[in-house]
Amino acid sequence: MREVRLTGLLVCRDQNEADLVAQHLLTHVALTRLEPGCLIFAVNPTSDPLVWHVEERFTDETAFGNHQQR
Repeated sequence: MREVRLTGLLVCRDQNEADLVAQHLLTHVALTRLEPGCLIFAVNPTSDPLVWHVEERFTDETAFGNHQQR
């Protein structure tokens, strides 16, 4: 099976949405990193307060699919 690698941007519509992301982000990252098959999961702020850079890497499609279900 092949690794699944994703990079992208998490873009919020407004500050209220960004505040909601910030409120839950640490827990989401921590839980994702504990998932079987998670190799890398990083969400980092950019210079724009409404945008984060996301990098994900999972061992295979099954592990990534399980992450998406959570």
